[in-house]
Amino acid sequence: QYAAAMSEATNAWNRAEASFKQGHYQTAMTELGAATSQCATARTLGDSAPADRLKAVLEGRRTAVQQVIDEVANRARQYATAMLEATNSWSRAEAAVKQGQYQTAMTELGSAATQCATARTLGDAATVDQLMTRLDRRRTEIQNTIDANKTRAEKYASTMMEATNAWSRAEVAFKQGHYQTAMT
Repeated sequence: QYAAAMSEATNAWNRAEASFKQGHYQTAMTELGAATSQCATARTLGDSAPADRLKAVLEGRRTAVQQVIDEVANRARQYATAMLEATNSWSRAEAAVKQGQYQTAMTELGSAATQCATARTLGDAATVDQLMTRLDRRRTEIQNTIDANKTRAEKYASTMMEATNAWSRAEVAFKQGHYQTAMT
């Protein structure tokens, strides 16, 4: 019975390692628990020293697997936070656009892109890439609006400058008695 318990502990450990390599961390933890339990059984049936040594190794392995589980969970939380921040920035950008605050919108979209870059290192890159494509498209649209507004403003300023200059010339011509020139 001692040999069977030790053998089952080793088999469970091997299954745990196989599960771990496949990324099935909870299954690995379950198998390591089963292996530890078999060590406890073996300890009551025979030589406790080998069972205690194996149990110590298994406990160390459980600690290592738990660390990986915790790291994966932490990365998932960080990914979710980054994606939430990216979408919140995008929402603020859209609100800014509705108020005509295009530079603020561009800043918010830049912040969203930064959060996407962070998320990309932590999780599903395909989802992040889809969001980045949409953000880039929106940035282009807003930049086009900014450029069009700038062109209109420059054209307005130029037209107003021409009108002001024509008015000044007409005033000078009028004061000099060149009424026909002042009219044109």
